[in-house]
Amino acid sequence: MTPADLHNNVPGAFGQARRSAWDLRAFARLGGGHAARTLPLHAALLIARGSSGLLLIVLLLATWLTAAPLASATVILLLAGATQYAGKRLAHRHGAPRPYHLGLSPNHLQQGARGGWPSSHALSMACVCGALWVLAGPSALWAAAVLLTLATGWARVYAGAHFPSDVFAGWGLGLASGSLGMALCLPWLPTATAIA
Repeated sequence: MTPADLHNNVPGAFGQARRSAWDLRAFARLGGGHAARTLPLHAALLIARGSSGLLLIVLLLATWLTAAPLASATVILLLAGATQYAGKRLAHRHGAPRPYHLGLSPNHLQQGARGGWPSSHALSMACVCGALWVLAGPSALWAAAVLLTLATGWARVYAGAHFPSDVFAGWGLGLASGSLGMALCLPWLPTATAIA
């Protein structure tokens, strides 16, 4: 199956499997999928599998430096979990195929059959970034969270788990969810200003 076939709605497991021409070109330009090189692919798999744990460490460190560490961390984790759950429901309903569903990549990350738009990893990680921004503003730990989020987005596209628009949608929706959710919860937290 070629990108032209996909753009022309060749039926598959996802019915009319249509992805935008931009998504197909961007995915091909990133060099992932079947064209992935060994070293970047290993890096992408390592990042895709380990970045959530690293982000949790950054989150705990960042909230530890606030006046209400346990409450802040709990609120952010609940926001991220709810955002990820909603994103998975949206992906199931939307049913947008992932690159490996369409034969453009091996299933390197052993993902299931659920659609890929929006990326739930991008959603939850960007939600944490948005919440940390509202909670404590820019800091070295916030920058680390952003870098992990960006690296994970690249890794999941390179490994064939998502198209670029899946990740961009996840980032946008996640930032909005985290920022708005934390802004709504902040008045109920003890004075939560960063000291670092």
